[in-house]
Amino acid sequence: MFKQTISITILIFGLCLFALNTFAQNCSQLGIPKKALTRICTQEYGTAYDLDFSPDNMMLAAVFRGYILIIDVQNREIKKIIKKKSWTPRTIEYSSDGKSVLCGDTIYDLDEGKPKLLLSDSDGYIRYVTFSPDEKTIVGVGNKGLRFWKIDLEEKKDEDENIQNLDVLPTTIIQNNEPEDDPIISVNHFATSEETMPDIQGIDYSPDGTEIAVACKFGVWIYDPILNSEVTLLDRNMGGHKETATSVRYSQDGNILVSIGDGPVRLWDIKNRRLKSKLPDPKIRAYGFGQRSASFIEGSNIVVIPMNEYIHFYDMATGKYKYSLGQLTDSIESAAISPNNELIANSGGNTIVLWNITSYPSVSISPDTINSLEVEQELTFDINITDAKDISGYQIRLYYEKEKLEYIETQYEDFLQDQLIIQSKVSGDTVYLGALSSSNSEIDGSGRLLTVKFKVKVTEDSVIELRDVILSDSDGSKFYAWINDVEILPPADCDFLNIKDVNRDCKINIQDLVLVATRLGSGSPKEYDVNDDGIIDIIDLVLVAGSLGNINGAPSIQENHQIEQWIEQAKQLNLDDPIFQNGILTLEQLLRKPIETKLLSNYPNPFNPETWIPYQLSEPTNITLTIHSLDGNIVRTLSIGYKQQGLYHDRNKAIYWGGKNDIGETVSSGVYFYTLITDNFSQTKKMLILK
Repeated sequence: MFKQTISITILIFGLCLFALNTFAQNCSQLGIPKKALTRICTQEYGTAYDLDFSPDNMMLAAVFRGYILIIDVQNREIKKIIKKKSWTPRTIEYSSDGKSVLCGDTIYDLDEGKPKLLLSDSDGYIRYVTFSPDEKTIVGVGNKGLRFWKIDLEEKKDEDENIQNLDVLPTTIIQNNEPEDDPIISVNHFATSEETMPDIQGIDYSPDGTEIAVACKFGVWIYDPILNSEVTLLDRNMGGHKETATSVRYSQDGNILVSIGDGPVRLWDIKNRRLKSKLPDPKIRAYGFGQRSASFIEGSNIVVIPMNEYIHFYDMATGKYKYSLGQLTDSIESAAISPNNELIANSGGNTIVLWNITSYPSVSISPDTINSLEVEQELTFDINITDAKDISGYQIRLYYEKEKLEYIETQYEDFLQDQLIIQSKVSGDTVYLGALSSSNSEIDGSGRLLTVKFKVKVTEDSVIELRDVILSDSDGSKFYAWINDVEILPPADCDFLNIKDVNRDCKINIQDLVLVATRLGSGSPKEYDVNDDGIIDIIDLVLVAGSLGNINGAPSIQENHQIEQWIEQAKQLNLDDPIFQNGILTLEQLLRKPIETKLLSNYPNPFNPETWIPYQLSEPTNITLTIHSLDGNIVRTLSIGYKQQGLYHDRNKAIYWGGKNDIGETVSSGVYFYTLITDNFSQTKKMLILK
């Protein structure tokens, strides 16, 4: 019996080892998700609770149950392992100088890899901790409530020197007949009971340091950290979460507060203490919330929300879904955006995945704004794709307001090779569209996917929305496209209607010319057929051009060779119409003078090892291109010489760089900056070498 027990124990132990080995093997053998840069296996430490990029974008801190890992982002390797003092903390945050991290009750010195400062009396208050914006205060929350500590990161501290707490907001009311003599109670006699603020889940400081938002069971509490008093509760009665809030995050300008919890993500107009919008489910799949935070892309209206196996991007201004990264094998626990807005890191399933967010395909509806004229009017829209790479198929879900518009038909364009239509149906207020390459060919570049036609039912404000666009490559791997919508407005109140105002906005301008140019050779929409001969052709284009006013400041509409073809075709028609002749002169003016000197984005980007850098010149000039690394050192100087005014967009004219420095050495992977310098102009952009 004893031998049998030993045998069973050995067998179980052996099976456990086999399972652990198999799990580790599976992690190391997992492929990199489509569009991701890399996957870092962390099975030895588990799944990271939280992530944060260093201020210089070079390092990524990850907190686990018992450890902190510091990861070199550029070389994608673990640089430092720090054993935590406590297993409880779930958050990590870099100091502004990048020399230390805050995790739970401890600030760790990253040079020495050991504790620098210790928060006193922190038990029950350090599940989530964060710095105040000026880094003079730390606030922590937990099952006991909130507690504040005053700190000074500039002062030299002994390894285990305690930091005195400033005040406590307990979750249990402390009975005290003389609260002013009790240091645990604020001067405002404020305390919060378990019944009013239970199950604290997350915390964030407003950017100006005047407020703290706390996620809890009853919603989002807003506190004044200066007066140490409650301001308000954003609860279900105000449109908040019905059961609990699990995370909160202020936007960089402090005007918007994002709360995550049960049901849709909420965007709050925090200045006016009201619900702004609820973010829609992108319908990519059913999901829950596994992560405790949201992130923002600096300088934009974009908020980033991890949900299950995806990272979703939303426009805060409109509350609309824009883009997704992911389709990972495990739910996402945490996500962080680098300070330079180039990378996103996420944790989940014992791995950390890094994504580049500087380049992505985009699908949009053109025109993006239109003035409907009358009931029964037919409206035609192009659905276009730009910056496509490795596209072999697509699925589109198109929403429209069926009370205001009637769907008529869809015409698929030949963007894919050997195209096979796999989906084209209407259900309620949604059109489902899809196609793939039957030969499994992949396409790069930009073009028109399809054309959709609607009929106006009522002349009221309306929208047509791309709810989600799923792309696929020849292997069947799925990824997503950035999407843009169209707004349909009531008829503009024009004093008179000019047929050359094809978009009916009461102005004849470059937009009308561009719209006609995009539909050359077709018969619709009818408004673009200016001379009403049943086809949109060069005559319509030149007639619109002939009615343009001053084109200075207008955007470039095509490459030089395209405008040259238009001029040649127009002259061959030999028409004496003064407006037509003026149109030819307008096209020649567009050809002669690009609207402005400009440096454009390099392509491809990311790249390895070569890329092309397009630009345009409004006047003849000498030009030089310098390329320098992230630390500011110049790695290559390209003296292009004297160039005439014109467009230098395609590969035959754009500046070429093969990824080598001035002495012929191949440069390493990473972010580089390129600067175009002329006699009177200088502009810099970023690019990424990815090997």
